[in-house]
Amino acid sequence: MPKNYKVKQGDSIVSIAYRHGFLPDTLWNHSANRELKSKRENMNTLAPGDMLVIPDIDTTAISCASDQKHKFRRKGTPIKVTLKLIEEDEPRANLEYTLVVDGQSRQGTSDGNGVVEEYVLPTAKKGVLKIGDTEQVTLDIGHLNPSDDLTGAQSRLNNLGYFCGSSDKLDEQTKAAIRGFQGDNDLEQTGELDQATKDKLMEAHGG
Repeated sequence: MPKNYKVKQGDSIVSIAYRHGFLPDTLWNHSANRELKSKRENMNTLAPGDMLVIPDIDTTAISCASDQKHKFRRKGTPIKVTLKLIEEDEPRANLEYTLVVDGQSRQGTSDGNGVVEEYVLPTAKKGVLKIGDTEQVTLDIGHLNPSDDLTGAQSRLNNLGYFCGSSDKLDEQTKAAIRGFQGDNDLEQTGELDQATKDKLMEAHGG
Protein backbone atom coordinates (compact mmCIF):
# COMPACT_ATOMS: atom_id res chain seq x y z
CA MET A 1 0.00 0.00 0.00
CA PRO A 2 1.16 3.62 -0.51
CA LYS A 3 3.41 5.10 2.17
CA ASN A 4 4.50 8.57 3.20
CA TYR A 5 8.16 9.51 2.89
CA LYS A 6 9.62 12.46 4.80
CA VAL A 7 12.30 14.21 2.74
CA LYS A 8 15.73 14.50 4.38
CA GLN A 9 18.58 16.90 3.61
CA GLY A 10 20.37 15.63 0.53
CA ASP A 11 17.31 13.86 -0.88
CA SER A 12 16.13 14.64 -4.38
CA ILE A 13 13.17 13.37 -6.35
CA VAL A 14 15.69 11.49 -8.50
CA SER A 15 17.34 9.65 -5.60
CA ILE A 16 14.02 8.89 -3.87
CA ALA A 17 12.46 7.56 -7.08
CA TYR A 18 15.53 5.44 -7.81
CA ARG A 19 15.51 3.83 -4.35
CA HIS A 20 11.82 2.95 -4.63
CA GLY A 21 11.83 1.69 -8.22
CA PHE A 22 10.18 4.63 -10.00
CA LEU A 23 11.09 7.12 -12.68
CA PRO A 24 11.27 10.66 -11.22
CA ASP A 25 8.48 12.00 -13.45
CA THR A 26 6.21 9.08 -12.56
CA LEU A 27 6.59 9.72 -8.84
CA TRP A 28 6.37 13.52 -9.10
CA ASN A 29 3.29 13.52 -11.34
CA HIS A 30 1.37 10.94 -9.30
CA SER A 31 -1.99 12.31 -8.16
CA ALA A 32 -1.12 11.61 -4.51
CA ASN A 33 1.71 14.17 -4.74
CA ARG A 34 -0.39 16.95 -6.26
CA GLU A 35 -0.21 19.10 -3.11
CA LEU A 36 3.60 18.96 -2.90
CA LYS A 37 3.90 19.59 -6.63
CA SER A 38 1.82 22.77 -6.30
CA LYS A 39 4.05 23.90 -3.42
CA ARG A 40 7.43 23.33 -5.12
CA GLU A 41 8.18 24.95 -8.47
CA ASN A 42 10.95 22.50 -9.26
CA MET A 43 10.89 18.80 -8.45
CA ASN A 44 14.68 18.83 -8.12
CA THR A 45 14.65 21.20 -5.14
CA LEU A 46 12.76 19.59 -2.29
CA ALA A 47 13.05 20.83 1.30
CA PRO A 48 13.76 18.70 4.38
CA GLY A 49 10.42 17.87 5.97
CA ASP A 50 8.46 17.78 2.70
CA MET A 51 6.13 14.77 2.58
CA LEU A 52 6.13 12.63 -0.55
CA VAL A 53 3.73 9.75 -1.18
CA ILE A 54 5.34 6.56 -2.49
CA PRO A 55 2.59 4.68 -4.36
CA ASP A 56 2.39 0.96 -5.00
CA ILE A 57 4.44 -0.26 -7.95
CA ASP A 58 2.54 -1.54 -10.96
CA THR A 59 4.07 -4.83 -12.08
CA THR A 60 4.18 -6.18 -15.62
CA ALA A 61 4.73 -9.80 -16.61
CA ILE A 62 7.01 -10.44 -19.60
CA SER A 63 7.27 -13.80 -21.33
CA CYS A 64 10.80 -14.94 -22.12
CA ALA A 65 12.17 -18.11 -23.63
CA SER A 66 13.97 -20.41 -21.20
CA ASP A 67 17.63 -21.41 -21.49
CA GLN A 68 18.47 -18.05 -23.05
CA LYS A 69 20.01 -14.83 -21.82
CA HIS A 70 17.79 -11.76 -21.73
CA LYS A 71 18.92 -8.19 -21.19
CA PHE A 72 16.78 -5.66 -19.29
CA ARG A 73 17.78 -2.03 -18.93
CA ARG A 74 16.59 0.14 -16.08
CA LYS A 75 15.34 3.52 -17.31
CA GLY A 76 16.34 6.80 -15.73
CA THR A 77 19.94 5.93 -14.88
CA PRO A 78 22.46 7.39 -14.79
CA ILE A 79 21.61 11.09 -14.35
CA LYS A 80 23.43 14.11 -15.73
CA VAL A 81 25.18 16.61 -13.47
CA THR A 82 25.77 20.02 -15.06
CA LEU A 83 28.17 22.63 -13.67
CA LYS A 84 29.08 26.03 -15.08
CA LEU A 85 32.49 27.48 -14.26
CA ILE A 86 32.59 31.29 -14.16
CA GLU A 87 35.18 33.83 -13.03
CA GLU A 88 34.49 37.58 -13.02
CA ASP A 89 31.30 36.94 -15.03
CA GLU A 90 33.32 35.22 -17.76
CA PRO A 91 33.06 31.49 -18.57
CA ARG A 92 36.10 29.41 -17.69
CA ALA A 93 36.34 27.66 -21.03
CA ASN A 94 38.50 24.73 -22.09
CA LEU A 95 39.76 23.85 -18.62
CA GLU A 96 40.88 20.31 -17.93
CA TYR A 97 39.13 18.84 -14.89
CA THR A 98 38.72 15.68 -12.87
CA LEU A 99 35.36 14.92 -11.26
CA VAL A 100 35.34 12.32 -8.49
CA VAL A 101 31.93 11.03 -7.33
CA ASP A 102 31.55 8.06 -4.98
CA GLY A 103 35.10 6.96 -5.72
CA GLN A 104 34.61 7.04 -9.49
CA SER A 105 36.86 9.43 -11.39
CA ARG A 106 36.02 11.14 -14.68
CA GLN A 107 38.30 13.43 -16.71
CA GLY A 108 37.27 16.01 -19.25
CA THR A 109 37.47 19.60 -20.46
CA SER A 110 34.92 22.37 -19.90
CA ASP A 111 33.28 23.55 -23.11
CA GLY A 112 33.42 27.03 -24.64
CA ASN A 113 30.79 28.26 -22.17
CA GLY A 114 32.59 26.87 -19.14
CA VAL A 115 30.08 24.02 -18.81
CA VAL A 116 30.95 20.62 -17.35
CA GLU A 117 28.54 17.72 -17.89
CA GLU A 118 28.99 14.23 -16.49
CA TYR A 119 26.72 11.27 -15.71
CA VAL A 120 26.45 9.85 -12.18
CA LEU A 121 24.19 7.43 -10.31
CA PRO A 122 20.97 8.91 -8.83
CA THR A 123 22.20 7.99 -5.33
CA ALA A 124 25.29 10.22 -5.60
CA LYS A 125 25.65 12.59 -2.63
CA LYS A 126 29.20 13.95 -2.60
CA GLY A 127 31.67 14.89 -5.27
CA VAL A 128 34.93 16.74 -5.77
CA LEU A 129 35.77 18.79 -8.85
CA LYS A 130 39.51 19.24 -9.38
CA ILE A 131 40.76 21.89 -11.80
CA GLY A 132 44.45 21.75 -12.55
CA ASP A 133 46.81 20.85 -9.72
CA THR A 134 45.74 23.43 -7.14
CA GLU A 135 42.00 24.11 -7.37
CA GLN A 136 39.41 21.85 -5.76
CA VAL A 137 35.68 22.30 -5.15
CA THR A 138 33.52 20.06 -2.94
CA LEU A 139 30.06 19.31 -4.34
CA ASP A 140 26.95 18.45 -2.31
CA ILE A 141 24.80 16.73 -4.93
CA GLY A 142 21.06 17.00 -4.34
CA HIS A 143 21.43 19.39 -1.39
CA LEU A 144 19.95 22.50 -3.02
CA ASN A 145 16.84 23.60 -1.12
CA PRO A 146 13.95 25.53 -2.73
CA SER A 147 14.57 29.19 -3.56
CA ASP A 148 11.94 30.42 -1.09
CA ASP A 149 13.88 28.74 1.72
CA LEU A 150 16.64 30.90 3.25
CA THR A 151 19.19 28.09 3.08
CA GLY A 152 18.28 27.63 -0.59
CA ALA A 153 18.93 31.32 -1.24
CA GLN A 154 22.22 31.17 0.68
CA SER A 155 23.37 28.15 -1.35
CA ARG A 156 22.62 29.94 -4.62
CA LEU A 157 24.41 33.09 -3.46
CA ASN A 158 27.45 31.02 -2.43
CA ASN A 159 27.46 29.21 -5.78
CA LEU A 160 27.39 32.54 -7.62
CA GLY A 161 30.33 33.91 -5.62
CA TYR A 162 28.41 36.01 -3.06
CA PHE A 163 29.69 34.15 -0.02
CA CYS A 164 27.37 34.18 2.97
CA GLY A 165 27.77 30.80 4.65
CA SER A 166 24.81 28.56 5.49
CA SER A 167 23.59 29.86 8.84
CA ASP A 168 19.87 29.70 7.91
CA LYS A 169 19.68 33.20 9.40
CA LEU A 170 19.33 36.57 7.73
CA ASP A 171 22.51 37.75 9.43
CA GLU A 172 24.76 40.64 8.40
CA GLN A 173 26.93 38.41 6.21
CA THR A 174 23.87 37.19 4.32
CA LYS A 175 22.44 40.70 4.00
CA ALA A 176 25.77 41.94 2.61
CA ALA A 177 25.79 39.10 0.06
CA ILE A 178 22.21 39.92 -0.96
CA ARG A 179 23.06 43.61 -1.37
CA GLY A 180 26.06 42.68 -3.51
CA PHE A 181 23.89 40.49 -5.71
CA GLN A 182 21.17 43.13 -5.92
CA GLY A 183 23.67 45.82 -6.88
CA ASP A 184 25.14 43.68 -9.65
CA ASN A 185 21.67 42.99 -11.04
CA ASP A 186 20.17 46.50 -11.02
CA LEU A 187 17.92 45.80 -8.03
CA GLU A 188 17.31 48.02 -5.02
CA GLN A 189 20.01 47.16 -2.46
CA THR A 190 17.82 46.37 0.54
CA GLY A 191 19.60 43.27 1.80
CA GLU A 192 16.20 41.58 1.94
CA LEU A 193 15.01 38.54 0.00
CA ASP A 194 12.04 40.15 -1.72
CA GLN A 195 10.31 38.44 -4.63
CA ALA A 196 12.23 40.37 -7.30
CA THR A 197 15.51 39.26 -5.72
CA LYS A 198 14.38 35.63 -5.47
CA ASP A 199 13.30 35.63 -9.12
CA LYS A 200 16.60 37.15 -10.29
CA LEU A 201 18.55 34.72 -8.11
CA MET A 202 16.74 31.77 -9.69
CA GLU A 203 17.41 33.19 -13.16
CA ALA A 204 21.10 33.82 -12.49
CA HIS A 205 21.62 30.42 -10.87
CA GLY A 206 19.68 28.51 -13.51
CA GLY A 207 17.25 26.96 -11.06
